[in-house]
Amino acid sequence: RQRFFIGGNWKCAGSRASIVALVEELNGIASQIPSDVEVVIFPSMLHLDLVSRTLHPPFVVGAQNCWDVGPLGDYTGCVTARMLADYRVSWVLLGHSDRRNMLGESSKLIADKCAAALKEGMNVNLTVGETEEQRASGEHLAALEAQMAPVVQALAGDADGWQRIVLAYEPVWAIGNGATPCTPMQAQEVHSHLREFVRTQVSEGAASGLRIVYTGSVSTSNCTSFVGQADIDGFVCGRASLVANDLLQICRCKENRGMHAE
Repeated sequence: RQRFFIGGNWKCAGSRASIVALVEELNGIASQIPSDVEVVIFPSMLHLDLVSRTLHPPFVVGAQNCWDVGPLGDYTGCVTARMLADYRVSWVLLGHSDRRNMLGESSKLIADKCAAALKEGMNVNLTVGETEEQRASGEHLAALEAQMAPVVQALAGDADGWQRIVLAYEPVWAIGNGATPCTPMQAQEVHSHLREFVRTQVSEGAASGLRIVYTGSVSTSNCTSFVGQADIDGFVCGRASLVANDLLQICRCKENRGMHAE
């Protein structure tokens, strides 16, 4: 599979001044990012241009959303994948629980946006995840398959597109203050199931090359415990990505785990 993946989802965090300061801090640690780790930062749409112009490699910048359903130009307030690609934004985050559960985006809509972004040559960080009720009733794997099925249909005939997708598993029930954390074994079970689903529904090549990352209250204190699982290929971080040294520690969790093992 490809390089270990770390995403930083900044959501709506930060003022212009705080974002400028954070970018300076990230530029200060850029040389310490391991070469076998790919790091993509997803700032708010308002800060996207600022961060794209000032954040140094190896950091890459992506958008938190895009819109591409229906004729172009007909949706006030939306930003399309074509517009993002025109500004050389190479990544987009789609399917986050905030958009599924709070803003009502359907799996079909998310799948259509995924296909549109891939068509424009972008890479997609696609998120799926089950609610507490679905987990408690034992329907979590079926719920994940229901979210994945429209993507399989939307990408029919585009086997290469799966190589530009990083799939993120987000157990909604394990996020937030007071929530029960997802264990590494629980995450591995789901990641393995998602990979097998892609294997049976798409192809062996798509499944073996697909990076599946974990996102759910990832922190410096728990990241190393997930790294040893066979089907966990990285993380998407929220709060931790807003602190440069925390993000660096998560980026280096693979090598840190090796040092502790010794």
